[in-house]
Amino acid sequence: MAAPASSHEDLVPYDDSDAEAEVAEWPPRHALAAVWEESFTIRQSLRKNGKMLKWSKVELTGIATLQALSDNREAIADALTLWASHSKEAKSPPVSWLKDEAFD
Repeated sequence: MAAPASSHEDLVPYDDSDAEAEVAEWPPRHALAAVWEESFTIRQSLRKNGKMLKWSKVELTGIATLQALSDNREAIADALTLWASHSKEAKSPPVSWLKDEAFD
């Protein structure tokens, strides 16, 4: 007998809380923000552009491209370095954590 076909009802949507549960210990609150505050390059971008991150074209704002990665490598490297020191597994940091550090 063949196994019954699965339906979309069987699928479990991605739950960001699962990623958060696997973190050994969250970095201290605002630790990443403090690292960014100490960065001349990031502060200079904020003063010059009014934004922390740089985008090659307005229509590409918020879209991950190799150019955006290159232009924002210092901010991204800071985030990954801090996150990796607190994560048990090789996973990217949750977007919610990054937003809290950038906007709070």
